[in-house]
Amino acid sequence: MYEYDLTTEKTEFRKFVRKNGYLKNPLQLCKHTTMSAKSLDENLVTFNETSLDNQTAFYEMCKNNKMSCKKKFTPVFILADDRKKYDDVANKTKQELVKIVEDNLSSLNNKALNNQWKKIKKEKKLAIVTFLKEVQEICDQ
Repeated sequence: MYEYDLTTEKTEFRKFVRKNGYLKNPLQLCKHTTMSAKSLDENLVTFNETSLDNQTAFYEMCKNNKMSCKKKFTPVFILADDRKKYDDVANKTKQELVKIVEDNLSSLNNKALNNQWKKIKKEKKLAIVTFLKEVQEICDQ
C-alpha cells in the first residue's frame, strides 16, 4: 500500500498558524477563516451538536414510521456566504415567504397592511418579496 508523504504540507500549515498568531489567545473570540481567508460560519463550532440533533431527529422519524414526511433538519453551513445565500429572501419558496410575512404582520396589527396582504398573497413570488421587504422596513422602525 502506498502512503503519501505529507510532512511538507504539515510543516507549511504549522508555519501559517504560527505566523498568524492563531493560537496566541485561544479564549478570545475571533473570526475563523479558511486558509484562503474566506470567513467560516460562526455556528460551525457547534457542528457536532447540530449533527447529533439531526441524527436523533432522523432516527425518531424512522422509529415512528414517518419516512414520507418532509421534515427539514437544521442546516450546517461551512462558509458565512453559504448562510447568507440560505437566508436570502429571494431564495425562499413562496410558502416560506407567506409564513414570514404573516408572522411579521401578526406582530404589527396594521389593518391597512393586512388588507393589502390579502391581495398580494395570491400574486407571484416577486410581489410577495417586495411586500415582505416593505413590512420588514416597518418592523425595523
